[in-house]
Amino acid sequence: MRYTNLDEMYKAISRAERVAFDLETVGLDPQFSRASIMCISLCGEPGKPYVVLWDHPANKLPKDEVKVVLDELFAQEKVWIAQNGKFDCVWLRQFGFTVPAHSHDTIIMAHLLDENQPKNVESLASRYLGVPDWSQAMAGHFNAINKALREGKSIPYPPVEDLVTYAGRDADIELQLFNKLRPKLDPSQRRLHDFLMDVSWTLEEVEALGVYMRLEDLEQLEKDMEERMERALDLIEERTGVRVNPNSPQQVASLLFDTLKLPVVDITDTDAPSTGQHTLKVLRKKAPEVIDALLSYRKAKKYVGSYLKPWKSLLNDKSRLRSSFNITGTVTGRLSCQNQSPWRGTKSVGMSLHQVPRDGEIRSVVTAPSGRLLIVADYSQIELRVAAALANEERMIEAYRKGEDLHMLTASVVSGKPLDEVTKEDRSKAKAVNFGFLYGMGHRTFIDYAFDNYGIEFSEAEAKQVRNQYFRLYKGLLPWHRKVEDFVRRHGFIRSPLGRVRNLPDIHSPDPSLQHSAVRQAINSPVQATASDFTLMAMVLVHEYILRQSLPANVLGQVHDSVLVEADEDFAYSLAEDIKDIMENEVPLEVYHRFGYRFPLPLAAEVEICRRWGSDILKVLA
Repeated sequence: MRYTNLDEMYKAISRAERVAFDLETVGLDPQFSRASIMCISLCGEPGKPYVVLWDHPANKLPKDEVKVVLDELFAQEKVWIAQNGKFDCVWLRQFGFTVPAHSHDTIIMAHLLDENQPKNVESLASRYLGVPDWSQAMAGHFNAINKALREGKSIPYPPVEDLVTYAGRDADIELQLFNKLRPKLDPSQRRLHDFLMDVSWTLEEVEALGVYMRLEDLEQLEKDMEERMERALDLIEERTGVRVNPNSPQQVASLLFDTLKLPVVDITDTDAPSTGQHTLKVLRKKAPEVIDALLSYRKAKKYVGSYLKPWKSLLNDKSRLRSSFNITGTVTGRLSCQNQSPWRGTKSVGMSLHQVPRDGEIRSVVTAPSGRLLIVADYSQIELRVAAALANEERMIEAYRKGEDLHMLTASVVSGKPLDEVTKEDRSKAKAVNFGFLYGMGHRTFIDYAFDNYGIEFSEAEAKQVRNQYFRLYKGLLPWHRKVEDFVRRHGFIRSPLGRVRNLPDIHSPDPSLQHSAVRQAINSPVQATASDFTLMAMVLVHEYILRQSLPANVLGQVHDSVLVEADEDFAYSLAEDIKDIMENEVPLEVYHRFGYRFPLPLAAEVEICRRWGSDILKVLA
C-alpha cells in the first residue's frame, strides 16, 4: 500500500486514463462542526492505490502542498470513477478542493443491472469480483469515532496502517468494479447511467443548501399540535368519562369496545382487537366525536414526534434542514431521501421531506427567507398520462390531447352525470377509481383502498359495477395488463421506455399471491419509473437553466412529481413561467434526444409561487 509519496502518486495518476477516488471521513455531514476528511485515496491501476492523509495525526506533510497536488490531479480530464461519488464530491467541495468531473458511478451501474441486490461496495466486490468482505477491519474504529462525536469527546483516529489499507482497497475495488460493470450495461442502461450522473451533480447543490424553516414557525406549530392533543383528550373524557392514553392500544381498545360497546372490526396478529387507523375510520359513523378526537390526537402526535421536534434539532446555523438523496434507494427509480445525519451508523432523525403528507399544515413550515419566494412545480396526473401512453389507451389519449381532466371524465361516467354537473365529491371518488383500477386492482381490494385513502365507501356490488364501467370506458387497459403479464411470465422482468429494468423473480414463485404481486409490480413499475425520470429530467434542466442564466435561484429538490425551487422575489414570477415551459416542452424533447423515446401525449405542469409550501400562495400557473 502506498501513501503520502506525492511525486510518485502524481506521476502514476497523471498517466492513468481511468481513476477511482474515495474519501474516509469523520462523520457523514460535511457541514457538521466536527466533520473532517481523514484521507483521500486514488487508484489508476488495479492493485496500485494511493492514499493521501489529510486530517489524521499521522499526516506530516503541509496541507497546502498536499492540496496543490490533489487539485491539479482532480482538474485533469479523465474518466473519474467513484462508488456513490455524490457523497465524496459534496465533501470535497465543502472543504475547498477542486472537484473531479465525476462521470461514472459504480453504485448506479450496479443498481441498473440488478435493483434488488445490495449495492454497498463490499457486497458488489463479493458478487462481481469474488473479494471477501473487508468492512469489519474498520468497523470498530468507525464505531469509536461515532461514539466520540455523539459524546463530544476527542476523536480516536484509527491507526494509520488500518486506515490506509482500508481506504486504498476501497479505491482499488471501485476501479475494478468499473472495469467489470461497465461492459455489462446495455446501450439503454448506459444512457440511463449518464442521465443519473446529471441527477447526481444536481443533487450535490441541493444537499448542500437544504430547505429554509423558521425556528419560531416550528415551535408555534408544535405548540398548536400539543394544544390540539390536549383538547382531544378533554373531549374524549367529556364524552366517555374516561381519561384515556391514546398511545396505549389496550386503553384505546377498552375505550372503544368496553366503554362505548363498539363492534370489533379486526384483530391483530396477537388476537387482540385492532385499534389501527382503518378500524377507527370504519367505526367513525358510530361514535364520530370520539373517533375524530382520537384521529386528531394521532395526527398531531405524529407531526410533533416525526417532523417538528426532529426538524428543530437538525436546523443548521442558516435555519435550513438538509437532506441526503439516494438515487438508488427504490426499485422503481424514484429518489429516496432522509434527513442529513451527522455521523455514521445513525438512523435518520425524523421523517424526511419525501415522507411529508400532502397537507398544507405541516408543509407550511417549509418557507423562503426574506426577499425570496418558493416555486413549487408539479406535474399534473403524470402517472395516468404515462399509463395511457404505455397502454395506448385511445380514450385516455384523446382526453389528454383535448386538455380534458381525466378525473372529471371518469367521474362523469361513474356517476352517470354530464360533465358540467360533476361535483367536487364526484371527482374525488373518481380519483380513487382511476388510481385504484389503473394497475388492475380487484374490486375487493379497491373497497379498502378507496376507504383508507380517500374516505369513500363502496359496497361490493358498487365496486364491481364501477370496475366494469371503468374498463368499458378505457378499453385499452385490460389488454395492456394481459400483455405485460404475458411478457413478465416469459422473461421474469419488465423494462420502461427509457430502459429501466425491473427484475421480478417472484413471478416464478409457487406462491400464487407472490406471483400476483409480481404482475402488479410489472404493470406499475414502468409507469412509476417513467414518471420519476421525467420529473428528474425536469429538475436537472431547471438546475442547468438557472446556472446558465446565472439566476438568483436554487433548486431545493424533487418530491414525488414536484420540483421545488427558491428564488429572489424579483425573478420568481418570470422563472416560474420558464419552469413551466421546461417541464411541459423541453423535458419531452430532451427525453427524445437522450433516449430516443417520443412521448405521445402533452405534459402539463401546475406551478405555484408561494411564501410557504402548500399555503400562502401568491400565483398559480395552470
